[in-house]
Amino acid sequence: VWATSPSVDQIIAQRLPLETKYRSLELGLQTGISQCAFRTIYTAAKSAVNPQIDPASIYQSLFANLNVGNTAQVQVKFDKQSFFDLHKAELDTLVRDTSIYDRPKLQAHLTAVRDLERTLAETMSACATPGKPAAVDFNQVPNRPELVDQQTTLIAAALACDLTRVLSFQYSNGHDNVPYPWLNYAGAHHDNLTHDESDVGVRAKRVEICTWYSKMFAQLLGKLNAIPECDGTLL
Repeated sequence: VWATSPSVDQIIAQRLPLETKYRSLELGLQTGISQCAFRTIYTAAKSAVNPQIDPASIYQSLFANLNVGNTAQVQVKFDKQSFFDLHKAELDTLVRDTSIYDRPKLQAHLTAVRDLERTLAETMSACATPGKPAAVDFNQVPNRPELVDQQTTLIAAALACDLTRVLSFQYSNGHDNVPYPWLNYAGAHHDNLTHDESDVGVRAKRVEICTWYSKMFAQLLGKLNAIPECDGTLL
């Protein structure tokens, strides 16, 4: 049956203040038709979201216009100059003229603003347009490893550029009855493996497939961890 409430990602998205271009983004990989067995993301009861599954189309909508021209770059560079550097004389006078009782509070406030400014600058510096995804048929099962790599690259870039704070990725669908040729398995995954785990050989192949899923998730985490942010990484 269709879910009877929003999914947790959409609950988070609805409750966060809208400070980004997109409240949330939903990506997927061969997620199938809009049918209850094939959907995991819901904005409300029985209201499923169809994830975007074409990396080229996602790239176009998110990043095609992200680069700015030279004139705009000059303006951005000016806008990113420190508020404190631009107004140092006024701030020095303000602090000097503040009473000894209020001065510590003012200095604490200015320190907090400076820290916020530094965080924003570091976040902006991590934003870069990713390479355009190679042309791959996003409906073909053998292309899945390449498609996962493309999608996770887009996910990391979207988060680094602060296009959204909430992003979901649905890998395939609830009846993913396909082979895994990159793991040397040519049978039907769902019917041949899921329903016969008492067989030792079947169990071993299932473990291999689930391990591959985990490696794909680790690949995403690695991409997030490679992007510096504040005193740590985007991860």
